[in-house]
Amino acid sequence: SMYPTITSSPVTPSPLPRNPNFGTDSPTDSPTVFYEYNVTGTVCPHLNDEPNLQGPLPKADKSNVALQFYAYGDTPYDKLATTCIAEDGVTEEEVCSRYDCAMQNTDMSDMPGNNTCTYKAADYACNKDVLIPYMNDQIAAGEGAFILHCGDIFSGSRGPTNRRCNPTSLQNRKELFDAATNFIMVPGDNEWNECFGYDINSNSGDLRDLWRQLFALDPPYDSFTTPFPSGGDLPTIYRKTTPDDNGDVNPELVYFKTNDIAIIGLNFVSGEAYINSTTINEDWVESSLTSSGCTLKSIVLFAQRLPNQSVYDKVDEYITSCGGTSVPVLTITGDIHPSNYCMTQRASDRFDLTIEAFRSGPIHVTIVRDPTGVKGDYFHAQDTQTRPGSYKCPDFED
Repeated sequence: SMYPTITSSPVTPSPLPRNPNFGTDSPTDSPTVFYEYNVTGTVCPHLNDEPNLQGPLPKADKSNVALQFYAYGDTPYDKLATTCIAEDGVTEEEVCSRYDCAMQNTDMSDMPGNNTCTYKAADYACNKDVLIPYMNDQIAAGEGAFILHCGDIFSGSRGPTNRRCNPTSLQNRKELFDAATNFIMVPGDNEWNECFGYDINSNSGDLRDLWRQLFALDPPYDSFTTPFPSGGDLPTIYRKTTPDDNGDVNPELVYFKTNDIAIIGLNFVSGEAYINSTTINEDWVESSLTSSGCTLKSIVLFAQRLPNQSVYDKVDEYITSCGGTSVPVLTITGDIHPSNYCMTQRASDRFDLTIEAFRSGPIHVTIVRDPTGVKGDYFHAQDTQTRPGSYKCPDFED
């Protein structure tokens, strides 16, 4: 699926001078020279060849680093995996004797909705053995504070028929991501509105409620457990657990604030979904920003797909209420599965980061802050895997 129509057209930066510090390891301290975005010389084929941008480099001593974290998603997919839990409810079979777990979408109706397929193959192994340990090690070394996942944790079926979405596969993914340090995830359509039995007229359902329990309400997703590199108290994770006027509870929506940066996770999934007919996402953005006070220096939004313009209207209302000083916004999304990540400019101080998929290395995101206070916050994205493509697990030892 592609991005929804938005009312504000993307804006190509005009012009962005080639920064003499761009791509160097020894940036100068001059904010008038260093703190700018640069056109990298590459374009984003999946976004009509919009120019790929890059923010200023984080300094080696981290004196201009406000926050660092990892972002990835659309993994593990493992559409044709054969693994399942056997009839004893415990044994995991490499080749399932109960179900044809590797079935094509066209045969999906032959699979019972309560099957026990676990969908553990190459993508799963890459996450378990390489991607998650790499990010954990980097966080332990002070190179990041947390991990954001933009959803889609197994392959989909293009409609509410996805039998890959079952209690066993969801529990299996929880066991996988439990091992990740300070891990926060939002839903993708494959485990949400494509799940077998999805009711578009309801905010809840057995599988949605199970997702909410496993990945939002249960530990370790209810609070951070590993100290951030900046030290101090860990930020509180807030979730939408209070019923709104319609009685809807949406703990998949998440918010926390650290170092004057708001991080807000939203439920924007591809395709038709109940939440699209409501203002639940918009109301969450509004309440999160209001609770942040007028001290924010930047905002990070993340979701499976690009949020609707109405979300950015709430950001604009917040900025106006705080005196009108611009606050840069980075929106991180997946869903499109590009072979290389892209960071594009939608409008002044609004940037979109599209992550990769499957077995791609995560994106290392740095929010760079001008230490003099003159120029504010900027977004720098570094691919941890330099070669293009999503189907070969990285070798971070290279």
